[in-house]
Amino acid sequence: MIIYSPYILSNALIGLICCALFDIQLEPFRLRFHPQLKTNLSAFWKSRTFWITTLIFFITLISSLYSTDLDYITNRLRLKIPFLIIPFTFFALPRLTKRSYQGLFYFLVTILFLTNLGIGANYLLHFEEINTNIALGQPIPVPRNHVRYSLLLAIGILAGMILTYRKFYIRYTFERWLIAAMTLSNFIFIHILSVRSGLIVLYITMLVGCLTLIFLQRKFLIGALSIVFMLALPIAAFYTIPSFASKVNYANWELHEFSHGRTEAGSDMDRVKSIIIGWDIFKSHPLIGVGAGDLRQSVHDKYTSLYPTQEKMLMPHNQFLTIMAGTGLIGLLLFLIAIFYPFLVQQHYRDPFYFVFFLAFFLSFLVESTLENSIGIGFYVLFLGICLSYLSGVKSKSNV
Repeated sequence: MIIYSPYILSNALIGLICCALFDIQLEPFRLRFHPQLKTNLSAFWKSRTFWITTLIFFITLISSLYSTDLDYITNRLRLKIPFLIIPFTFFALPRLTKRSYQGLFYFLVTILFLTNLGIGANYLLHFEEINTNIALGQPIPVPRNHVRYSLLLAIGILAGMILTYRKFYIRYTFERWLIAAMTLSNFIFIHILSVRSGLIVLYITMLVGCLTLIFLQRKFLIGALSIVFMLALPIAAFYTIPSFASKVNYANWELHEFSHGRTEAGSDMDRVKSIIIGWDIFKSHPLIGVGAGDLRQSVHDKYTSLYPTQEKMLMPHNQFLTIMAGTGLIGLLLFLIAIFYPFLVQQHYRDPFYFVFFLAFFLSFLVESTLENSIGIGFYVLFLGICLSYLSGVKSKSNV
């Protein structure tokens, strides 16, 4: 539902929360608070790996004390509630086994493959029209948001590579080849989509993997050949995939316009302006920011001052800068602790799935305010909960 419906995703997360909070018996029907709820809550606040993510909610809550736009800060707090509740939910639920953990990523690879079939069919049916729009900077139509989908697709491709390397299957050995085939199909399709966010995440993560082969596993030849092959892929895509070539040409046009001082052209110029505005707001309130609730009005005022003819106003297209402008350096420090601590503690970064998830989101934070909308937040807390459940979930069954 990350792909198709934020509404159903929200309901699914609520269902998970109910499983953590309540004891539900069907025959005869009985509903009561979970008998271990108090114990689980106490244990949760002793587990820093899980509760530290709640800092992202409390950053916004504290900034509400000096925010004057009550409607907007209320909206921000409502959006950030999953950071308060979902970590506890995954802490209280049964710990994922290795098979279940890898099986979830298997399902991700499969659902992305099937979704790509639908997107590809629509693309072929409207080939000329969509290619014309791509040349004007428009994306290929996908369910929901094209940036979020490309990010999810990059994670799915990398997860498929890991599953293929590990020769994972659920029941039949031929599933290993099925996973490899679907991953290859998804890999080709991300180049057809040609959304830069997803491609950047994919290639940087693959580059990190190649460097790991060279410097940590001492597989110099395989690592070097992989890098050469990886660098050749975008060149091949440029000459064989029309949508990819159109996106590259459009990016070159925007760069040309910007270098000649014509900053009104292109969506990327709008993103650059939003970053400049976010930086100006941060510089005026570097310690505690303007308040997460007043950030929208501050952005509007800056646009009016710096770009009076601009009709389209964007919030800062950088998650770190959004945190800095709204809650200052103090908020940024707490945010960095919240995202880095679970990744680094107990060497969680050694798990390839968590590594892929973390790197994908970290890179997306540089070009998007990923955690400022419901689908981005749901995406983040769900994958984080899955990873932490497997890596740091309570081994005993006393909490479930």
